[in-house]
Amino acid sequence: QFKLHRGSEQFVPYLLLLAAMYFALRVSVLLTLALAVPAAGFLSGLRVLVVDDNATNRLVLESQLRGWLLQPEVFPDAASALVRAREAHTAGNPFHLAVLDLCMPGMDGLALARRLKAEPGLADIELIVLTSTMQVNAAEITDAGVREWLMKPVRSSEFYNRLVRLMSTHEPSVPAAGSAQPAPVADGPSKGRILVVEDNEVNQL
Repeated sequence: QFKLHRGSEQFVPYLLLLAAMYFALRVSVLLTLALAVPAAGFLSGLRVLVVDDNATNRLVLESQLRGWLLQPEVFPDAASALVRAREAHTAGNPFHLAVLDLCMPGMDGLALARRLKAEPGLADIELIVLTSTMQVNAAEITDAGVREWLMKPVRSSEFYNRLVRLMSTHEPSVPAAGSAQPAPVADGPSKGRILVVEDNEVNQL
């Protein structure tokens, strides 16, 4: 049985205060995390280009992605994946993201990432790289247009969280300056145009 020693009663209020502060902090963190998690099905239906030269890895990745209701297509090499990405874009059914193995024979994951980001029709594909080597140059990965990367073996929960973060912060690329269509010239005197940004629907009227 726990007994307070003589004189220790003075520490009880401080212990209670610390316990209350710890509880409040835990509740605050949990609420913040809960609010930050996108709604269920956030990734559902997204098309994924999976490139890995290891058959077992491809099978595992495909199974995970389908379990989260994404639509993966798997390829054993970068060249065939690049061809498929172009075909999908031309057909009007582009990939939303690509999961690339870093170490592959021939064209590796970073080389493929650079090729994807260099083509206007494929530059919007978000990229995540998986690697089994500890010798990773973060700056080189970032320069290739990759925003997320993970070490193998990849934990399922961490992989899912990275995919959510990747797609929830996705920003479509800006079209080249020459690709925009010129605005039609109206007859008569020109009138100014004003862009109004307001979150209140009544004020928008």
